[in-house]
Amino acid sequence: GPFYGLANESMLKIKEMSLSTSEAYHSLEFRHGPKSMVDEDMLVTFFLSNSAFDTESKLVKEVKELGGRTLTVCEQATPAVKEYSDYLVELQSGLSDYARLILYMPVTQLLGYHAAVAKNLNPDQPTNLTQVVTL
Repeated sequence: GPFYGLANESMLKIKEMSLSTSEAYHSLEFRHGPKSMVDEDMLVTFFLSNSAFDTESKLVKEVKELGGRTLTVCEQATPAVKEYSDYLVELQSGLSDYARLILYMPVTQLLGYHAAVAKNLNPDQPTNLTQVVTL
C-alpha cells in the first residue's frame, strides 16, 4: 500500500543502527512465506493505511495468533487492533495516508535507536558506513 516505501526505509534504518535482521514486505506478501518465520522472538511492525485498513489489520491478529509480537502504527485503531497490538501508536492526525507518511518514520527510527543501545552499539556510528557514499 502507500506505506511500502516507508517500510523499506524503516528496514534500512533498523539494519544500519542496530545491526538487526529487518525485512519489509507488502502487507499481503507477508502471507506468502515470511509469516512462516514468526515466533515469540519476532517483532512485526505494521503501518496500517486507511485505504486498506480492513485487510491489513487482519494481519495483526494473524501474527499474534502465531506467537509474534506486534507494533502497530495507524491513524486510529479499532478495538481488535488494540487487542492484538503489543505496542500501539495511534496518530489521530486527521491526515490522508500520504500526508502522514512522515509522521510514521520517527517510530521506527526510535525502534532502531533503542535496539542499538540495547546491543551496546552506537547508532550514530553505523558499522562500515560513512556519511557520504562515494562512487
